[in-house]
Amino acid sequence: MSYKIFKTDEINFNNFIYQSPKKINDNGKNCIYIPIVYKENDTILPILFQLPSIKLNDSYKKGNLLLPINTINTKKTASLKKFLDNIDEKIIHDFKLHGKKWCKEIIDNLKNIEYKALVNDIDDDDSIYSNGVLSIQINNNSSCFSNSNIKIYNENKNLLNNNNYDNVLIKGNIIQCILELKGLVIVINDNNTNEIFPYIKTHQIRYIEEKLLDINLDDYSFLESEVEPRNNTQIEPIKIMEKLEETTDEEETSEENNSNDDSSNYSDESSIDLDENSESSSDVSEFLKKIKKNNNAINRH
Repeated sequence: MSYKIFKTDEINFNNFIYQSPKKINDNGKNCIYIPIVYKENDTILPILFQLPSIKLNDSYKKGNLLLPINTINTKKTASLKKFLDNIDEKIIHDFKLHGKKWCKEIIDNLKNIEYKALVNDIDDDDSIYSNGVLSIQINNNSSCFSNSNIKIYNENKNLLNNNNYDNVLIKGNIIQCILELKGLVIVINDNNTNEIFPYIKTHQIRYIEEKLLDINLDDYSFLESEVEPRNNTQIEPIKIMEKLEETTDEEETSEENNSNDDSSNYSDESSIDLDENSESSSDVSEFLKKIKKNNNAINRH
């Protein structure tokens, strides 16, 4: 079968074709699987589509990857949300029309049907989740509707040699995905609660690592409002020289007196007496407290 990668705004939902239903046992659950294909100019194509760039806000975890419906701009975000919602509406509409034919052998048992939408709400106040999330399963080999053999490329188009998702599908990285709407799955449960969901297969992922900005300030960039005011006080050079001469004479006299004092004694060990009432002790104690506080702050992170 030939194929084409569609952009999400290129797909005409009226071109969907539902193929013959198939009975499948998936991990002990009885299912009816209805493949969906796309007809374009008398050519039958798989429904392959590429998502716009999405920045991950959650890292890959336990076989699942959460894609926030939040792209590089509001127009693409709105277009993606509408596309995913339209898939749900299309399947629900067509199931109401053709469900009896697809499930004619077990139609009497189809009660309390629950449709699992593609886009899920998430209990988080972060605005990045305001349009919901698309949850895709990765490397779940135990199910007939798994996403095994996914190819992951870096931004240089190099294919990763192993399935080391933990190191590349991480928060902050930007990813693009090629997905396929393969079909409609009806899960028949014994408790008369039945599920319907669209089977989305992930084929390829490309990731772009988050880069730190490196800025060089080429031009003068100081904030003038932060410049210290100039001190206009003028100091006469002659007076400074006179003061320096007086200080020098005093130091010479002090050195002569100290050299003639035989009572000066020096301890064998260098030590600092930290009397609790002295200024030195107080200053050192506060300094140690500050060090401990800083260490505590670092350890908490």
